[in-house]
Amino acid sequence: MPAGSWLILSTARTESAQVQAKLQSAYTAADSYAHSAEDFRSFFDGTQIIPPGLREARRWIAGMPAAPPADELYTLCGAGIKP
Repeated sequence: MPAGSWLILSTARTESAQVQAKLQSAYTAADSYAHSAEDFRSFFDGTQIIPPGLREARRWIAGMPAAPPADELYTLCGAGIKP
């Protein structure tokens, strides 16, 4: 990525294996992967992550610090700028 480029990503995320299995069976347009939060963070390597960081989408917009629901499906998102 050229300097000054923005990287904006989101992914479906859950800590529940049961919910993940339902997601994978329901989404058939392409292969889906259960990326860990650490995997997702690594996608931003080489960028400066924009506040409020990597969060559940509803909390990113509102800037709320609470953790995402443990047993539910949520959208993990973030933005970074290439220095």
